[in-house]
Parts: sequence; structure tokens; C-alpha cells
Amino acid sequence: MSLYKLFARLKARQTRGGAWVQLFLNIGIITANIALFSEWFDHHGISTTSLLIVAPVVYVIGTIAIGYFDERRGIWQHELEFSSNLNPVMRDIQDRLKSLQERL
Repeated sequence: MSLYKLFARLKARQTRGGAWVQLFLNIGIITANIALFSEWFDHHGISTTSLLIVAPVVYVIGTIAIGYFDERRGIWQHELEFSSNLNPVMRDIQDRLKSLQERL
């Protein structure tokens, strides 16, 4: 295996792992903020315990819903298309594919 492929594989693994760590960190940040503002929530009649249960679930469901919307509307695909246009290798591959499609 070449050194480039090894680094690419390590970077892909780090990116996926980083996304999982970010999920858990975000849940921790949400719960820490609830604990920080617990007096304010209690003053308004909102139980801190119920918020500690509901808020992370709402966060996870919300992020899944945003991902689903993004999957259906294709915003992520447009982002990848734009990013690939900045990459000379991907731009070359896209140009070759377009020329092949024109021949057919």
C-alpha cells in the first residue's frame, strides 16, 4: 500500500471518528448548558430532569431530520460538486466523463 493511500485511509477514518466525537460533545454541551441554566428553567416551571432527557433526544432527531432533508434536496451533493471543481484531479475526471457522454 502506498503512503498516499495510507494517509487517505487514516484521514477518512479520522473524519468519521471526529463526526462521532462531535455528536457526543454536542450532547455534552447541551446537557451542560441545561445544568448551567437550571435555575432559570426551574423559575419558568420547566423541570431540569425532563430537559436533560428531552433535549439530547430532540437534538439527535433534529440532526437526523436535517440530514434527511439534505439527502432529499441535494444540498450536500451541490457542495461536493463545488468542492470537486476545485480539485484538479476531480475536474479532469469530470471533463473526461462529459466527453464520453457526448460521444454516446
